[in-house]
Amino acid sequence: MNKKFAERLNLIRHADKRTSFILFKWPESYKIAEEFTFAGQICSPCTLSRTIIGEPQRGDLLAFLEFRNVGYSAGSQVVLQGLSLEVERGETLVLLGRSGSGKTTALRLINRLLEASSGSILLDGQDNREMDPIALRRQIGYVIQEFGLMPHWTVEQNVSLMPRLLDWPAERQGQRARELLDQVGLGYESVRSRYPQELSGGQRQRVAVARALAVSPALLLFDEPFGALDPITRREMQQQLLRLRDQYQVASVFVTHDIAEALAIGTRIAVLSEGRLEVVATPSEFFQVQTPTAAAFRSTLAPDTVAAWKA
Repeated sequence: MNKKFAERLNLIRHADKRTSFILFKWPESYKIAEEFTFAGQICSPCTLSRTIIGEPQRGDLLAFLEFRNVGYSAGSQVVLQGLSLEVERGETLVLLGRSGSGKTTALRLINRLLEASSGSILLDGQDNREMDPIALRRQIGYVIQEFGLMPHWTVEQNVSLMPRLLDWPAERQGQRARELLDQVGLGYESVRSRYPQELSGGQRQRVAVARALAVSPALLLFDEPFGALDPITRREMQQQLLRLRDQYQVASVFVTHDIAEALAIGTRIAVLSEGRLEVVATPSEFFQVQTPTAAAFRSTLAPDTVAAWKA
């Protein structure tokens, strides 16, 4: 890799890896001026754009994610206990559970929005606590239910945010925005100049997914991103996600409490109950699992759906 890139970025621990960055969340104020806020931490866009040089290349990013006996407590309340999981490149691990089961907490431990109380989380073999938290979060695409788009920026500006911070040439920024908006089914020419408030909920979520993919991260986190969408749009977004996953071979962790959604998009399903991992199973294996929470979720499915999966 480019040694100058590694020296100036001062983040890389493996000489054969290159780090890319991705916007994961914006504050409610949506203010962009002389500085940016990421999870309550401030960094200058000038510093970002001048520090990072070169475009990330596929194959140089995170290979996998691993939880090793991870626990998290909030005061005296134990939220997660002994969580051990692995996620490989190109697969979608769904975290399925009832409200309060710890699934969103587990997701936020990955990009250090929360800090694990015990155990370790490895990204490509490196403990995430050894990584700069701001740099870590820009290696990971993060899509949330509330979209997180900048309301005073056009669709193209929202999608091009991180390429712009990375000092990509304007032509390349536009090309990437065109590619992604077409890939998520919006059509570049029809939406590029529109603002988020001029879009439907489904369209805004497609823009959010496009933005998360802008600099080709190897890991995507989804926190119930389709929960506010109508059933038809939700199904379309699930199918779109599967196509993008296959195209980019990106690892992803997807939080949901919808068993039908988990079966539709997950390569594996991890069931959480009261902060503990109950079972991990493929969608077809899930129908043979007899653990309490898995059985309870399965009981909510229509009989013909269960029959179709068992056939």
